Amino acid sequence: MERSTAPSPTSHPAITVSVVIAAYNAAATITDALESVHRQQYPPIEIIVVDDGSTDDTIAVVERSGLTSAIIRQANQGPSRARNAGVRAAHGDWIAFLDADDVWHPAKLAEQVAVVERHGDAAIVATDWARALDQLGVPAASHLEWFGYRDLVVLNRFQTSTVLMRRAVLDAIGGFDASLDGVEDWDCWLRGALHGPVALLHAPLVLYRDSPGGVSKDLRRLRAGAIAVMERERQRGVLHPDDAQDLLAWHLERLFVAEVLVRDWPGALDALKDVLLAPPHAHLRAARGLLGPFLLERLNRRRGRAAA
Repeated sequence: MERSTAPSPTSHPAITVSVVIAAYNAAATITDALESVHRQQYPPIEIIVVDDGSTDDTIAVVERSGLTSAIIRQANQGPSRARNAGVRAAHGDWIAFLDADDVWHPAKLAEQVAVVERHGDAAIVATDWARALDQLGVPAASHLEWFGYRDLVVLNRFQTSTVLMRRAVLDAIGGFDASLDGVEDWDCWLRGALHGPVALLHAPLVLYRDSPGGVSKDLRRLRAGAIAVMERERQRGVLHPDDAQDLLAWHLERLFVAEVLVRDWPGALDALKDVLLAPPHAHLRAARGLLGPFLLERLNRRRGRAAA
């Protein structure tokens, strides 16, 4: 671990936030990420960058920036282990995750901390995100939406860079599970939701940039990950067995539809085979109660964008 000359707040706030940035070959983007943290209206007590075995100039760029409190170097082990390493090194009561290719609006942490101050039992506070800088901001009518455990089983509603999570909850659940490739964040929020309320602030305060790799490859990873997560949730026993079956069917249906929409026919065929993992009656309930409303909502949203 290497220390730098990063500026720190003159006084420690009552709610202390540590920022953890997992980075892999992020030399081209990490300066923007770091500067967005440095511009926060509510300053974190530290910025920890975990370099996950980069082969480019990521470490040199971070060192030149002078904006970090600590740099942790590790062999390439994936984002979950990188984030966990950052959490272990952190001193804050709350952890804010930021991917090295994403950017925060200056009010991001301030808005989330304000939620924590009003709702002291929260386990997770996330925000909305956008794909363009000019779409970021704090709407005059931004509002909070609260999610329970089952709501998060239905859908992973957060990008990792939007999440502020209580450190004690992360410690209690053991952090991210590196064995769940592509869905480790969803699994982390699910387990966290069993330890306290989860809030989503409807304000787009994070610029999210898609990572390269291709939609089809991502869908295959998501499908395998969703099956693994749903099996874990079934074994956890929080859900009624019939509900667990219905939710597995829902995820298999929506990912099959996603393969069809991107016209990945081999992927769609594989997804169709996976559909058989859930019984027909579960698929009927899932199609009626979840897939139908989901597709209708997406269609209405697309029509709204077209009209605008």
